[in-house]
Amino acid sequence: MAGTGNLLNRNEEPIGPSMRKISLQPIQLPGIRTQFFVGFGLILSLTFIVVLINLVAINNPEPPLVSTTRATIIIGIAIFVIGVLTAFILAWQMLVPFDSLTRAARKIGGGDFDQSVAVSGRGEFASLVTTFNEMAAQLRTRFASLEQLVTDRTHELAVSFEISRRLSTILNRKRLTLEVAELVRSAFDYYHAQIYLFDDGGQELIMVGGTGEAGEALLKSGHKLARGQGLVGKAASTGKVVLVSDVAQDPNWVSNTLLPGTKSEIAAPIVIGNRVIGVLDVQHDIPDGLEQSDANFLQSIANQVAVALQNAQLFEEAGDAAEHQALVNTINQKIQGTNDIDGALQVAAQELGKALRASRTAVELNLRSQTSNGQQS
Repeated sequence: MAGTGNLLNRNEEPIGPSMRKISLQPIQLPGIRTQFFVGFGLILSLTFIVVLINLVAINNPEPPLVSTTRATIIIGIAIFVIGVLTAFILAWQMLVPFDSLTRAARKIGGGDFDQSVAVSGRGEFASLVTTFNEMAAQLRTRFASLEQLVTDRTHELAVSFEISRRLSTILNRKRLTLEVAELVRSAFDYYHAQIYLFDDGGQELIMVGGTGEAGEALLKSGHKLARGQGLVGKAASTGKVVLVSDVAQDPNWVSNTLLPGTKSEIAAPIVIGNRVIGVLDVQHDIPDGLEQSDANFLQSIANQVAVALQNAQLFEEAGDAAEHQALVNTINQKIQGTNDIDGALQVAAQELGKALRASRTAVELNLRSQTSNGQQS
């Protein structure tokens, strides 16, 4: 969604890779320097053994065969020992990085995606670690996106529930449209929100609810749009939600001097059955600040508004009918309390005048009589 407001006192921090502290698992791969020292140690060891054998041969002269056999055995043992030590060193150099890589992989498998393995040197293992880090970064990014998506959807549901709850308690159409516009704007920190309803003729859209000083000014001036005019009129004519990410690029957009910061806009039709009765319009001051998710959310709110407006209208009609019936009953009781026709007519005229708030009320009677031959005179 475009943003979050203060409707539910949300204080969540943005979730994403840039907000996370990445845990580095240091790995030092065997490079050229390490290989040099290993080779140098082997040469130095062999040189020491050769010198040692020569010293032994000089101090203890023996037959050539015995001396050669002994030297061969000693050299073989030395080479074996050196080989074992070399294998141990190389294995240690390789297993330690694998162990760090394994630990990092296990943490990622446990849901901790903030893992990355530091690597120096070259070779196939370095390529493996680089690939592992890229995979971990992709997982971290996708998981953060999923978290943000879940957060946005949860907030939308909470806002929708709150609006639905408030709508169920409001049966006055004017108050209902004003509160819905303000709730929608504040919930996601939109730039402006407003509601239009068709007039009795169904040709003009009259603004009945708006937010901020601009909304007050528009309501006071009786702002209205013709069917098909602007994005609001388009939504009313087509019965479909209209989403424009950049209003400057849309030829149907109509600017308003009271709302100079509008950069993107969504107009969602308010529909009862198959009949469009109005439009819920939201504007934002951020280019591309409104997305399809905003459009879907606003259409769901518009559907709730349609039901609430219908309920409010039925309530008003029921109230008017009850008031009229009560008035008729009151007048009837007063007429029954009179003693003659003149008194009944007088009471009827007075009570009807009060009910209709008329300055003057009169009752005219046209009396006709019949003659003996049946003709009226």
